[in-house]
Amino acid sequence: MSSQATALHLPTATRRLLRDYTEVSTCPIDRHISAHPLDSTIYEWHANLRNPTNTNLTVHLVLVFPKSYPLQPPSVTLCTPIPHANVVQSLGGYRICLDMLDSGKMDPYEGWSSCYTVASVLRQLQAFIFDPSFQFTQANGDMRTALHRAQTFECGKCTHSFAKPWPSFPTEDDMKKKAPVVVIRRRAVPRNQQMQMQKKMTEMAPAAEPFVWKSVAVVNSVRETEEWTVVQSRRRTGKMGVVGEEKKFKKTNDVVVDKKSAGIKSTNQVVQTSYWAALSSSDVDPQQLLLKEDANKLKKVKTEEAKTKRVPSKTFTMREIPTSLSELQALQVALPITAKPADTKDGNSAAAHEADPLLATTPASIRNAGRFSKLPYEVILHIAASSILSATDVLRLSQTCRHMYTVCQDGHLWRSLFKQRHGQGGISATASSSSITAAGLADWKTAFALEVNCVTEEMRCFATKLTWEEDVLGVPVTYTINPKTKAVDYISCQVELLSRSAFHTDKVRTTVWNEKFTEWMPLYITQEHFLRARPDIERFMVKMSPERGTSIFRPDMALDVLAKMMNTLIVLLSDKGIAASSHALEGYFLLHRLMAAFVDTYPALQNEVENRIGAFVMGTDNNRHKNAVPSLGHLLPLLTVSRVFKWSSASDPRVQNAFLGELADRSVLWVCAKFPHLAKIPARPCRKPDMELLKNVWSAGLVSRRLIMFHVHAMGYMDSGLARCSEVLYGRPPKRVVDEFQSHTKRMLNIDFWPHYYQACGVAPVPTPQQSTAHWWQAVRNSLRKGYHTRGMDFSRVHRSGVSSILLKGESFSAPPDLETVVMEETWRWGTVHTVYLDATCSVFDFKNQHVEHITYCNTWGQEGCIIHSGDLIDNTLRQGTHTITINVRKLSKKVKSMVFCMSGYYVPLTDIKQPTVKFQAPDRKDETTMTPLCQYNFLPTTSLGAKTNIVMCVLWRRTPTDRWQVKALGSIGNGCAGYFGPMMPDMRRALVELQ
Repeated sequence: MSSQATALHLPTATRRLLRDYTEVSTCPIDRHISAHPLDSTIYEWHANLRNPTNTNLTVHLVLVFPKSYPLQPPSVTLCTPIPHANVVQSLGGYRICLDMLDSGKMDPYEGWSSCYTVASVLRQLQAFIFDPSFQFTQANGDMRTALHRAQTFECGKCTHSFAKPWPSFPTEDDMKKKAPVVVIRRRAVPRNQQMQMQKKMTEMAPAAEPFVWKSVAVVNSVRETEEWTVVQSRRRTGKMGVVGEEKKFKKTNDVVVDKKSAGIKSTNQVVQTSYWAALSSSDVDPQQLLLKEDANKLKKVKTEEAKTKRVPSKTFTMREIPTSLSELQALQVALPITAKPADTKDGNSAAAHEADPLLATTPASIRNAGRFSKLPYEVILHIAASSILSATDVLRLSQTCRHMYTVCQDGHLWRSLFKQRHGQGGISATASSSSITAAGLADWKTAFALEVNCVTEEMRCFATKLTWEEDVLGVPVTYTINPKTKAVDYISCQVELLSRSAFHTDKVRTTVWNEKFTEWMPLYITQEHFLRARPDIERFMVKMSPERGTSIFRPDMALDVLAKMMNTLIVLLSDKGIAASSHALEGYFLLHRLMAAFVDTYPALQNEVENRIGAFVMGTDNNRHKNAVPSLGHLLPLLTVSRVFKWSSASDPRVQNAFLGELADRSVLWVCAKFPHLAKIPARPCRKPDMELLKNVWSAGLVSRRLIMFHVHAMGYMDSGLARCSEVLYGRPPKRVVDEFQSHTKRMLNIDFWPHYYQACGVAPVPTPQQSTAHWWQAVRNSLRKGYHTRGMDFSRVHRSGVSSILLKGESFSAPPDLETVVMEETWRWGTVHTVYLDATCSVFDFKNQHVEHITYCNTWGQEGCIIHSGDLIDNTLRQGTHTITINVRKLSKKVKSMVFCMSGYYVPLTDIKQPTVKFQAPDRKDETTMTPLCQYNFLPTTSLGAKTNIVMCVLWRRTPTDRWQVKALGSIGNGCAGYFGPMMPDMRRALVELQ
């Protein structure tokens, strides 16, 4: 790329396709895949796919990318036919009907994703096109015809032919190519530079966004007892105030700073700028001073711009923007306008890094060597670098004395360890087992840590592929607001890196797996990245705090918002709403790292943390009441940053007792919602253990107890050592920690009764069953006293008004409490000449489990229009059928207790059905395009189905006519079909009897 070329702000699609081209050209996809854009336009690519098992068959494809790429998929055309169920003839070639290439699908885990690249698309196309299980149709001829057409085809747009394929397939030497990832150890940002960067980043904030920080010019004198102070901004206002004068403003550009929460010490010293000094010492016209100050600012900005190494961007019209590959390769591409790249003068560049004497490894001084001074430094280094010591041994050795610490930091040592582990020899050489290399000798320890922990420097946005140095990276966020309190109650984030420009400019609003989100929050990756991201993070905190009624950031907002995010993640993990994957667990550590960064930035937050926990633990019942602490889950995360209060303390168990006691009191309401009889306190004290009671209490409060166990275990990892590791690993925890935490989480999810729960919480001694029974009845009394529930309360009304849509992912809610509509949709394919049907049916039963009616393809109207069947929707071109059943549960008769949903082959075995899919979901009341899955069925291999014809999928039911609806998944395989329900009825009745 020419360094003299003008930096050009290219469209997102062009910039992204250039990155895809770099990826394909530097790292070939596969020995049997080739791709290259036409020289005339980068928006049209030609590719060749070869069958790995039959290299005589080469398929030529044309990929045309839209201007909205990567938000929209490319159109893919096969130039020659192939016998495949999802390949149909269309204008100009053959179209591939593939879920991955469908941008119209809005359901999670379906359709196109903006994270796909040219390489990933071609990999999936190769596996899909040559999959023999899809080659059950000969609408496009047989394989012999496909082979002949491919060998005689010549492309009219490129030079491709079977004898000379274009683009050519990579050779074995090409496949060995790897783009090296150069590692540079990041230095801590000096305090004065932090302030400069913070000021620069806040000034870069776009004016269009509602919450913008201004640089501070004057700090008013404030009395020690005051909590707030007004800080005048540099913007001129209509009136010229006097320094130290307090005023009330209805609308102003001033920045209000909370002194206590920000950790600002009160002072009577007034910091005066030259502007204020001039006002107080002369009769100069204030307007002239303002104009002069603005001129000085402009001069300073121009001077700073002249010093920068970046090439100024040039403004082009849409017609002038080049699209040909040769022109684009000659350009220096500018980053998106909304991107916030790292400062090139932050001291972390390779040149500055090599020149830094603090990072150069030198022999230790004699005074620190002690008796080691008798042994040459090189000999000690050689011994340490031998294959005898592992990396763990070296780290332990570094803790023995200062001299050995110096030896164990030597770059030669870590380069040797890297070579032993990954086979890499020189500083610039890259081994086949690793793409990481070090920029200099002092960087090998960092390179080793990144490789061992599976973290690379190329942490990129999944949509734009920008790195954290090119832009601020964060995560997608969804949240819900409690309709009663008007406060945000749950905030969920997906640990998928998304850049600032992708969110603000490209308007990316779906995750990698097509889940919708509305907000974006930057992460702590490095200290420098945090300084760039802080204005955006603080804007996010303000938006997540609507109950405060202010657009001004207060540092304690960070405690509230991040605690809610950590709690939401744990609730979903505890309720199995998300899998306990290493990716999800990393999210907890990333959120904790961000909270710790805010506590370090605003020192007064540490006191706030201790005061909140101290009031709860050491205060009265009023301090622990719901009115004072609405959610225990929002207080528990603060223990991870507390320096005073610890969960496990043999000498002071007050933290354990306070949290576990209050949890028991609050759980009474939710236990009685499922088992109302447990609210009736026995007349006489219970002196015997009630195992049935303990079993019911355990099952009803399982999620909250898992939440406690999760927090208790997490607190053991949150120390200063983890923070230091996260600096090296770009905010992420070490792989060892994640693996251990993942194993513990899986064990925790399998804990099935009280003794193991108490052990996991560190309670000693473990209470006996008799004591646990007595604890329950005491919790009922406490709940009555605190007003959490009342005598004679109708517990069936709990959650009647609804629940956060985020929590519906968990297993505790099989259906939304405010359910209105349910939709069952199934699709299927067939490979024979005649049509094959997979029928979706709904069978209605009353509260005596007596059958009422069947809704099928021929009886499409049931329960006075509350249940509607679509009938047969057949696409003979694709040989695909669809059935949809829509149920309005709100309008159903009070006599209906349950509905059983089945799928059956119409007088054919299920083995004759190709590619069956089924969805059982509920539309969101606020957004009907968003569907909440209620039940899913994974079809068994055809060999295990035998001659069976029917599957009882699930039951939608309620206990009483006024109770909420629930879903129970079944998946029983049997016989029968639509129109012949006799063999199906015993299976359905058996399922109804099992409902409790």
